[in-house]
Amino acid sequence: APKEMMGLIRIDNQSYGFLGQQGLLPSLVQRSVAVHPTRTLFALELPGKLALNLTLLQTMFTDDVYRLSRPVYYLTMAVGALDGASHAVQVYLDFSAQHVVNDCAMEAVQWKSWTRSTTGLKGVQLGSEAQRVLGAKCDGCNINWGWLHLAINHSATSATVHAGSTLASRRNFIEGGTLPGANDTRQPRLCADELPGLSLWNDFGTVAGGLASRPTQPLTALLAYDDVEAVYYFGKTFKGLWSHNYTDVQAAMAHALQEYPQMLAKSVSHDASLQAALCKAAGTVCSEYAALGSLAYRQTLAALKPVWNHEAADWWVFLKEISTNGDMNTMDVIYPASPMLLATEPELLKRLLLPVLAYAANETFIRFTNPYSPHQLGTYPIANDSTARQEPMPLENSGNMLLMLLAIVQRQGAASALPWLGRHLPMLRSWTDELVRTAEFPADQLCTDDFTGRLPNNTNLGAKGILGIRVYAELCELLGTASAQPIPGCSGADKYAHVANAYAATWQRYAYTDKVAPHYKLSFNDIKEVPDSWSIKYNLLWQ
Repeated sequence: APKEMMGLIRIDNQSYGFLGQQGLLPSLVQRSVAVHPTRTLFALELPGKLALNLTLLQTMFTDDVYRLSRPVYYLTMAVGALDGASHAVQVYLDFSAQHVVNDCAMEAVQWKSWTRSTTGLKGVQLGSEAQRVLGAKCDGCNINWGWLHLAINHSATSATVHAGSTLASRRNFIEGGTLPGANDTRQPRLCADELPGLSLWNDFGTVAGGLASRPTQPLTALLAYDDVEAVYYFGKTFKGLWSHNYTDVQAAMAHALQEYPQMLAKSVSHDASLQAALCKAAGTVCSEYAALGSLAYRQTLAALKPVWNHEAADWWVFLKEISTNGDMNTMDVIYPASPMLLATEPELLKRLLLPVLAYAANETFIRFTNPYSPHQLGTYPIANDSTARQEPMPLENSGNMLLMLLAIVQRQGAASALPWLGRHLPMLRSWTDELVRTAEFPADQLCTDDFTGRLPNNTNLGAKGILGIRVYAELCELLGTASAQPIPGCSGADKYAHVANAYAATWQRYAYTDKVAPHYKLSFNDIKEVPDSWSIKYNLLWQ
């Protein structure tokens, strides 16, 4: 669904657009866009006359989970003349109510202004009238509770923020370069009624030099979303982790504004380091791989929700699956996210698995009774699925969990893993026994390649299950060495390594064919409809 925003600029009493659909209004030319892991840079211009640079920065640092979870975003605008002349410049930016409702035609919104003199902020906020917190769970839908905030430094006398009809605000700016003089008090009202929203206006005054000479003070605004409550987990509600550090979202915004120079410097350093590592790995396709890696970094972290678990006095992480079921902490979605997390911060992966382990170990009021790993916790943001509601993928998900647990232990050390993982070894053993029962000639099950449907003797599932069996033996060996006493569930665990070796020989015998060209098949069996099948072995990634 649309999430409308509009960016307008007025140069010497002539209005232009730079963001969004402006209809017949002329637009600036976008000269470049650079997407880095934590910030995006847009370079736009009115050719030969004026340049506008827009920087969007989000503190998505994996080594700083509190700032990663802080829902505050920086928008910085700077302008400069290109022709040596002086120009009068005003800028406008808005964010519509479509961001805070699921159905703009049916849901009403309300808004208000606020000032925090102690922190130097003035702002506006917008949200649904109903405020049914955690009142919906779905995939292709939008949050319709909580509050969108837009704020600027109170001392920025050239700038202001406004709440109300964006259609009226846009008309006012296009025609006269200002915001409406009167407050929009007709509320609450439908989102579709004159499209309420939050607007930002700034007068850069007379711009007489190029961007390089910094002739005008750049304007930095803050955009934030306070979701009030983040997730429901089997009878409990958890707030975003950021709320553990701040009294409210306005305090978080004030701190964010105060430390903007440091966060910008960290963003530049962080992004350069990560992109250099991506380039080094990619060789001749350095720039393409760095761009792809930056997007993958953003998408993976955007799917994560760090929360404060007040009962455990600790933090967990939840994940939303997109474009299929909207599932919550889906094992075969966490698994492909895990390489990025292991490369940047394994602790984030551990915190994603903790709520799944707690559910699987029956530490919630809904009991889990399968002898293998759960598939999901619920539909985001509601974790309340029973065993009967699980999508059954025993081989896939037990293998996923075991592989990721070992990867965490390898990076963080077995001694640090004993307190949180040691008590789960008997449960992991039961999962491994299920792999032993079903992995040599893989059972007729779904796998992550579920476009194939259920498939017996699935080559990928065989690989996943065999590696999972071997991983359990390795976990017991590492944790046993780190422990001063025997670990329940690990007695005789070395036998699983022998089973895995034997199954691997079976896999090599039946998965391989030299028909047409040497390759590994989709299934151990030649499928009637596809007698010479092929399959990519993504489940051998960990080797």
